[in-house]
Amino acid sequence: MLGALCLLVNLGLCAPGAARPLLRGSRPPPAGFRAAARRAELRHPMCRRMRSICALLFLGAFALGYAGDLTALESQKIEFLIASIQTLGDAKFVRNGTAYDAKTAAHHLRLKLKNAESKVKSADDFIRFCGSVSSISGVPYQIRYADGRVVTSEAFFREKLLQYPAQGGGSEPR
Repeated sequence: MLGALCLLVNLGLCAPGAARPLLRGSRPPPAGFRAAARRAELRHPMCRRMRSICALLFLGAFALGYAGDLTALESQKIEFLIASIQTLGDAKFVRNGTAYDAKTAAHHLRLKLKNAESKVKSADDFIRFCGSVSSISGVPYQIRYADGRVVTSEAFFREKLLQYPAQGGGSEPR
């Protein structure tokens, strides 16, 4: 009902503050009536609700803007971790019993990150949700080096995360 009234006001078919449309030959309500109707309209629960929603949206946008730097830093850390897999060289990324080269592993991790975007808020989340176990089988990912050593990808990522440059943020792994 209120939406229809607002539409009528915007189309000029209804006087602001009046509860009925202006018909041909009818007079608009007196000025005092309009002021009282406007005050009552501002006290209307829907009007208060809209003001509350607008305030929350404004504060939410402010909070997102404030948290933006943290997200950028975490995004750099995640890219650093994926790049550390991509530059493994002769090592193989073992997923569900099958060994993959570094480029394929990095592509898989980026795809998994894209699919789990709503859950991943930090590099630690990336390790837990994307980089440590198969979401299908639950089997931990492994990295098999050319010399025969095998480590879990979680241990590999945690070690690499400790090596992440604290300042400057570079994206190349050491």
